[in-house]
Amino acid sequence: MDDAMVGQGSLVVESTVKRSIIGRNVRIGEGCTIEESIILDGTLIGSNCQLHRCIIDRFNIISSGTT
Repeated sequence: MDDAMVGQGSLVVESTVKRSIIGRNVRIGEGCTIEESIILDGTLIGSNCQLHRCIIDRFNIISSGTT
């Protein structure tokens, strides 16, 4: 993680997070790259996702492989 804020209870599994804000109780699967994004509370991000400059609202599910 580089220059990122991660909320309480969040889990980042073998992924890269740069210049982003991750809310509480967020789950990020392995192999993801998240850059310059805001991920709000309770979101689930599947594995191998590439998210750049995204704002994701609360309690969303992002499918594996999303770019």
